[in-house]
Amino acid sequence: MLYWRYLSEEHKAAGALMPQPMRLRYGIQEASSPFRKWDEIEVDRAIHRGYRVRPADCPAIRNISRFGYVLRCPGEVRLERQQTYSLERDMRPGFARFGYAVLHGDSWPGSDSDLVASWLTGSEYVKIQTGIDILFPSDRQLYQGPLPNAELVERADLAVAAGLEYFNRSRSLSIDGQEYGIANMNVVVRLPELGVTQKIAAGEPIAWVFDLPRHSGEMQALNAACLQDRQGDA
Repeated sequence: MLYWRYLSEEHKAAGALMPQPMRLRYGIQEASSPFRKWDEIEVDRAIHRGYRVRPADCPAIRNISRFGYVLRCPGEVRLERQQTYSLERDMRPGFARFGYAVLHGDSWPGSDSDLVASWLTGSEYVKIQTGIDILFPSDRQLYQGPLPNAELVERADLAVAAGLEYFNRSRSLSIDGQEYGIANMNVVVRLPELGVTQKIAAGEPIAWVFDLPRHSGEMQALNAACLQDRQGDA
């Protein structure tokens, strides 16, 4: 089980958003789909009549579209890249520039840029701060990365870095006798190409989060359970 919390009351007041169970649009199967009953004759007839197969007609794609949780951007963000590296920080209301990053958007407490998006010094990446921690069991690890099947969602142009968070006793909390690791949810994003402005609206899903086993035996059991779920979904 995962828990989450606001970093502070200040972040809550600024607009931090709790993770939501994932429900991506491309995984919603239409009621009229001939694949709902998996009758091969009816499927063949529908295709000959012009039915176009959609991603949601595949059980595996439907499953992944509703697995885990989404992280949402807590405020407006606009990202741009500049050609030359700036050594000096230029910060004004709603605007910040440093390194290769040119940032616009809403203000954010505790940010290096004073904005929701801030720079990772010396790189072409920025971090979008969500204002939340996720707490995960000590015997698990936490995955964070791009939304699955990015080409099927609105944020296909957003290059989100993927990574795993491991339990660290120095950042942990006990809940009902169980130890949980604490992961601060900053979403690492690559700056767009020169001349391109990427816009992210407040509340927009930007990243995918879920916990998974740390040991291979548990992974095999998880894979078997997922296979059984897919067969049941069929």
